[in-house]
Amino acid sequence: MNGSHENSDGVREPVRGEADRALAGHSRLFKAVCGLGLLGTLGLAGAGAAIVTDGAARRAWVEQRAQLTALNEDLVRNRSSLERDVARLRQEKAEADAAAARAGAEARQLEGQLAEAAQRLKTAREQETTARAAATASEAESKQLVQQIETARRQAQSLERDLDGLRRSTVAAEKDARDAEARRKAAQEAEQQATAKQKEAAAILQDLQRKRADLEEAVERGSKEHADVIAKLTAART
Repeated sequence: MNGSHENSDGVREPVRGEADRALAGHSRLFKAVCGLGLLGTLGLAGAGAAIVTDGAARRAWVEQRAQLTALNEDLVRNRSSLERDVARLRQEKAEADAAAARAGAEARQLEGQLAEAAQRLKTAREQETTARAAATASEAESKQLVQQIETARRQAQSLERDLDGLRRSTVAAEKDARDAEARRKAAQEAEQQATAKQKEAAAILQDLQRKRADLEEAVERGSKEHADVIAKLTAART
């Protein structure tokens, strides 16, 4: 199955590295955005009149806005990738559920066959006991009864072998059922983790968009202040 591996017990489990790497990328993006937002806020709060004469500050705002836009696009792509991971993990969980159901049905069928074989063995042993008792009661029929006893004994041995085989098959089916249940639980856990990471990525994206809006508002406010200062300087010169 794609996106799974066998652990030390031989149970296949889904690989969750892709979702973890995606979340790690979101965390790095979030840290970078926080850093840019903090620098932008401090720069706007402390620039004052220096913004009037320093055109590099506005270029820095433009560069920060471009970086935020690129980070936003990257986060959107990562969120789409995480959504695809969630869909894939849900499919793997459905397949694991189906495998667990099939293994359980096979185990129940083998248990029925085991019970039937045990009943046949019990009947054969009862027949053997009856034949032995009849042999001691009538010597005239001893030869025929001995043959019946031998036949019953061979049948009992054959049924014992069949019973042993069914027992081994039942044990194997029960192990398959446990393995399938373990894969189903692993797939369910992976789906839950991926869903949680998807929600976290959505929250990070929302925070990023809010910080971008704050930065744009700060740029507009700085531009307005710059225009006001220019107007005052112009008025003072005249």
